Amino acid sequence: MEIKLDKIFFKSKKIHVIVGSSNSGKTKLLSYIWKNYLEKTSFYTQNVNDFFLMKTVKEELNFSNLQKFNQNNIIDIILSVGLKEKDLDRKINTLTLSEKSKLELACILLQNKDIILLDEPTIFLDQKEKQNLIKLLKKLKSNKTIIITTKDLSFALEVCDDICLYHNKILYFDVKNEAMKNMNLFEKEKISIPPTLEFSNKVKNKKNISIGYRLETNDLIKDIYRNVT
Repeated sequence: MEIKLDKIFFKSKKIHVIVGSSNSGKTKLLSYIWKNYLEKTSFYTQNVNDFFLMKTVKEELNFSNLQKFNQNNIIDIILSVGLKEKDLDRKINTLTLSEKSKLELACILLQNKDIILLDEPTIFLDQKEKQNLIKLLKKLKSNKTIIITTKDLSFALEVCDDICLYHNKILYFDVKNEAMKNMNLFEKEKISIPPTLEFSNKVKNKKNISIGYRLETNDLIKDIYRNVT
């Protein structure tokens, strides 16, 4: 499902990431989208302690199971987000913040709506858990419109198809490869730049050598090698 916001479109089968500093209005923007597409939208909130209504993991999953998935489907979903089958009988108040964020995501997936809104989904996750989330979202986008907010530009560039810089209004919007060439715009908004992109920009600005814009260190090394041999 396509969503129009000002002069830009968030298209289906894509992952759209809205990047901004703290207090830049990102959450308000997602709330606006949610209210305007309420019946077709699931909203993951960063306030994980306020999301749950039931006492146990199993009860919360059953409450969110709007599509009446069977038990095997539910187990597949909790495994996909990084929880374990034995977690079903746990009380929610015994879960860590990381586990609560995974449970909230599982509940969102059980709702099976066309649009998934994720507000800062990585703040309680370690690096390995972030990579698992990226893989999961890339699988999900085949039949969903996914919109994410984050301050984490490295995560944003790894997962996105296009990226929006936001501070109470849209400051910049483009596909990932073009955005990687315009990191100065993100720096102005106090967004931390991935080290590999920061290095590429310094080489280009100081030495006038273009070695490409890479997120992975190994890819950057290959570009450097090509330029010196």
